[in-house]
Amino acid sequence: MVSEFYTIFGLVGVVIGLVCVVIVLVGVVIGLVGGEKNTFFGILIITLITSVLFVIFPTGFFFWGDIHLLAGTCIGEYFTFKTRKETQKYIKLGVIVGFTGSIFALILNALLFWIFYLLPRGFDFISTLLVFLISSGIMYAMMGIIIGVLFAIGFRNRASREESPLL
Repeated sequence: MVSEFYTIFGLVGVVIGLVCVVIVLVGVVIGLVGGEKNTFFGILIITLITSVLFVIFPTGFFFWGDIHLLAGTCIGEYFTFKTRKETQKYIKLGVIVGFTGSIFALILNALLFWIFYLLPRGFDFISTLLVFLISSGIMYAMMGIIIGVLFAIGFRNRASREESPLL
């Protein structure tokens, strides 16, 4: 009875994880067809770099995957702001890309952690996702937003210096 319970929740977890991956891929396709390509690619870069690094070395200093998220968010935000369009506002772009990328990275990290480390033991995905959300969810979101704002301020200051060379 207990193993059937875990199997059902495991399958539900796989479906939830696959839906999240499909959402990321659909977002990338929509971004390629029309829209803000740099926003979607920034989110994709954050998600993939954070998750790949987390699979290679699943740990953290303050919360699960903190160094991985820092590296992924910095690279994703850098790409996003390097390819920013004139109509895109700095702070809004940084916050959207940082927040969305970090949340997708959190969900993908939970899925990958479950697949590689907990699935052989029969642990269900819903519990893994809840543990990740409770222990790291707010920190992931805050870190993504803070790094996004810092990159936005830095790139905005750089752009204002380039416009007025006398300052």
